[in-house]
Amino acid sequence: MVIVAHPRGLKTVNGRNELEAINMYTISGSANWANLADFILTVSRISEPDRAFTRIDMLKVRDQELCRTGTVYYTRRPCGRYEEHESEEECRAE
Repeated sequence: MVIVAHPRGLKTVNGRNELEAINMYTISGSANWANLADFILTVSRISEPDRAFTRIDMLKVRDQELCRTGTVYYTRRPCGRYEEHESEEECRAE
């Protein structure tokens, strides 16, 4: 079963036009999601003049034999496909 949960109202960071990072405890009803879920991942679309990519963060994995926590970055190609990167710097280099 897959459940899509949205974050509660996020705060701005340092008064800039940037929102705080999403984690297990910024999801609405956070304690329940953090305790009961087998997997928790977030999808963030960054769309700024010098930063344009999609970041997927795997925040929780109950069974570590299936996969592990971490972050993957994707950029959209003109043909509509996505290209995987290991860091934000690789996304900027394109």
